[in-house]
Amino acid sequence: MDRHPNLDELTEFDHGQLPPARHDAVEQHVAVCADCCQRLESIDDDPLITLLRTSAGLVPHEALHDTQDLLPGTPDTPPKESASRIGVPPELANHPRYRVLGMLGSGGMGIVFKAEHRLMERTVALKIIHKSLTERTEAVERFRQEVKLAARLSHPNIVAAYDAEHVGDLHFLVMEYIDGTDLDQLVRTKGPLPIALACEIVHQAALGLQHAHERGMVHRDLKPHNLLWTPAEQIKILDFGLARFCSEYNCNSLTAPGVVLGTPDYIAPEQALDARKADIRADIYSLGCTLFFLLTGRPPFLEGSALQKLMAHQQRTPPSPANFRSDMPAELIRIIERLMAKHPEQRYRTPAEVAEQLAPFAAGSTKSFVAIQADVHPNDADSPTISFAPMTCAKKAIPRRWLLALVAIAAVVVATLLCGFFFSQSPRPKEKAANEGLSVPAETVPLADGEIRRLVGPARPCFRAAFAPDGRHALVAGLDFNVSFYGLGEKNKEGDGNTDTGELRGHTARPMSLAFSIDGRRALSGGMDASVRIWDLETKRLLHTFAQHTSWVRGVDFVGETNLAISGDNHGRVLLWSARDGQLIHKFRGHEAVVYSIMASRSGRLAVSTSDDRTVRVWDLRLLSEAHCLRGHEDKTICAILSPDDRFVVSGSSDQTVHVWDLTNKRNHRILRGHAASINALALSADHHRILSADHAGAIRLWDLETGKEMRVYQSPVRQVIRAIAFCSDDRSFVSVGEDGIFRFWRLP
Repeated sequence: MDRHPNLDELTEFDHGQLPPARHDAVEQHVAVCADCCQRLESIDDDPLITLLRTSAGLVPHEALHDTQDLLPGTPDTPPKESASRIGVPPELANHPRYRVLGMLGSGGMGIVFKAEHRLMERTVALKIIHKSLTERTEAVERFRQEVKLAARLSHPNIVAAYDAEHVGDLHFLVMEYIDGTDLDQLVRTKGPLPIALACEIVHQAALGLQHAHERGMVHRDLKPHNLLWTPAEQIKILDFGLARFCSEYNCNSLTAPGVVLGTPDYIAPEQALDARKADIRADIYSLGCTLFFLLTGRPPFLEGSALQKLMAHQQRTPPSPANFRSDMPAELIRIIERLMAKHPEQRYRTPAEVAEQLAPFAAGSTKSFVAIQADVHPNDADSPTISFAPMTCAKKAIPRRWLLALVAIAAVVVATLLCGFFFSQSPRPKEKAANEGLSVPAETVPLADGEIRRLVGPARPCFRAAFAPDGRHALVAGLDFNVSFYGLGEKNKEGDGNTDTGELRGHTARPMSLAFSIDGRRALSGGMDASVRIWDLETKRLLHTFAQHTSWVRGVDFVGETNLAISGDNHGRVLLWSARDGQLIHKFRGHEAVVYSIMASRSGRLAVSTSDDRTVRVWDLRLLSEAHCLRGHEDKTICAILSPDDRFVVSGSSDQTVHVWDLTNKRNHRILRGHAASINALALSADHHRILSADHAGAIRLWDLETGKEMRVYQSPVRQVIRAIAFCSDDRSFVSVGEDGIFRFWRLP
């Protein structure tokens, strides 16, 4: 418009009473006219007036991302100030408990350093709060209150707060250190995500929000920058409480009505009007905006100033995700529309409802799910490399992704031509379940060198798997909440080799760990729902549920032929309990980070566990104490096995090495090298003389246990994570299953 609006027009604009065309013209003028913004300040002090007044002074969108430079393990986002310019604060330089290792980033809230607890040798993140935010007594007290609230949160999808303290006038929070990438950076680097992956991410975030909601907390600044995706396929929510504290103390009034807390791209309408009245449904709105971003590569309202975006959330209907990609299911569009409803009462009431609605899409089909694989390279442990298989793109795909798609198509064509002669020898499933998550469909790939035959499993892609002691059965977990019990006998007349099947139903979140009893009649499954379940495999009936864990259960096993079981979780706890009635017997203490695997010896005397803390720990199950703490790996330990005579421990790590530990002679410690990727699975032969090790790139190596000599290398025809591996009972072959859900049988030399 070519003139300034008068006071009446400004008032009508403020109350939304102008006709649409006139409203848009005034909005565009107010967004760039400082005089009219000042005139708005003289109008009656109403929540929307306060919104306009506050919004007119908002910093640009890029500067509002006060946490994106504070994220541990986000190598692609350069800090706003280099470490050389900032340095370590003098108060921290000689701290008695924490040794600072380097700066991770800086932003509006403060500076984050990577540090190590001197005694526990645990890596942590220290978030130093800007002194300008804690220079007043009431601000310090509020900071302490927020820290106390944050300490109540203990959930695998929320970054844990370990401690808070001050040295002089320097206040800092001690947090869980996360290797990961924030979702904003991930999408801007990789483009829109596959539907199943985007829904899985938001599903996990909703579970974390539900945990906070049950404890009376609201985030108020939920956005892609505050969500970390880790190499362990896990979402972590950052800055519960701290974002609100920072926003309030950037203003001059602790309880000023109308203070805008949040980011304009993701803020709920009612939160912009009055942040004090925002409840969990405001976080649900922000979660909907985040899902929109993950699926389309852009926020709902992309254009305009901060003020215009805030007004758009108030008045405009967001575009449909279907406008940006053609593969959107109608039901998912409906869910997103409800998440982003203008009025809170029209949204889902709790994050738990959101998680429930998204679960079917997060589980997805093999046609929509694309696995994400993250390997932390030992030479650059703080810089995880995240690689995607080909993804469904938005309408505007960048040239590099088109190039990758063409390369993938060419690979399929070449592979198809090469395997024409061998194709008839490869087993084909009775259903058409193509393996779109991989670069080459497995059914069209000829048998690899040493490969005998294949069976298509019940879960594609395969998320977790375990083999029975006799190698004839497997437990398989896909992307839903169920576990499949699967027979690996010879092919039946239908040609699928499926001689004994069944589903174990009961988990309310994805299973993360599986194990058979020695006699093969029972099974254990531990899940993201923090429970361990015991199953009767003959009747497929749930026998008991063990619910003493407080986070994801990644390792489970039966203890020999006893009625005991052992399990480990994301909080570093290893629990021994009765498999008869679920009663807790003992808590083993030692690990200071995620426990990735658990295995008990056949004798029932020892158990071994691996962890993110780089140690392998051996537990004496009779004395209920730690027998050995094995150190030597340079990165997190992923898997470990015990020899039946309790003499050897074999462990695999992200540092790409296999270690053989002699528990009777600690000097007899060998390191087996040869893998070029993180080691994910191990197996010991029945004669106790040979070891199998498998990695994230599909390579399987056979070793002589006594000498450490490599006997043979097998390569999966498709580069993928090997989920589980086992020697077969005939002692002449072994079986592996990868993330494509195909069981491959290999001939031993």
